[in-house]
Amino acid sequence: MSNHQMNPAALAELARVSEQARQEYEGVLRDYDAAVVFHTGGAVLIADEVLAGKAPDPNWVERYGKSRNSVDLARSIMHQKYTRYSEISDQLLQEMQKPPAVAPAEGGETNNPDQ
Repeated sequence: MSNHQMNPAALAELARVSEQARQEYEGVLRDYDAAVVFHTGGAVLIADEVLAGKAPDPNWVERYGKSRNSVDLARSIMHQKYTRYSEISDQLLQEMQKPPAVAPAEGGETNNPDQ
């Protein structure tokens, strides 16, 4: 079988790996969203205190700084997972666009004019 024909086994494996990569990406996307919500909530609490003329709670300022690091880390992981999912999806699409393999005719000849 040439590299220019669809390989059903490779197609099935790519579909399985693509689905797994999609699920991993969606999981880290939820983690990123949660980190952003926590980070934004801390910013709101600090802003409320400042607007009320109070010094911000030092614990919230520290948590805000740590949450910023969490957001940055979650964004980095999310980007890595998306890149992997995108690359696998591209491979899957390329495999699906190949013509199906043609069974050999009698006498060992193929019916595929490309061979």
